[in-house]
Amino acid sequence: MNHTIAVSFDGNTVWAFGDGDYGKLGLGNSTAKSTPQVIEALQGVGVAKVCCGTQFSVVLTKDGCVYSFGQGKSLKYAK
Repeated sequence: MNHTIAVSFDGNTVWAFGDGDYGKLGLGNSTAKSTPQVIEALQGVGVAKVCCGTQFSVVLTKDGCVYSFGQGKSLKYAK
């Protein structure tokens, strides 16, 4: 199973579901999810874009911050 990241129209809520290997769903674990789960760490952040790679995910916020997660790494932030 692959994974999907979705963002609300206003950018204030991000959901993830699918294969959770390496923590690529950003939910703090490696558990697969068959239904969309809110990524709590991104609530209200103001997300502009999301992207899924093979074993990772990347989120760009409206103010230019980048979050990446996957490959066993925890949620990260850089600006």
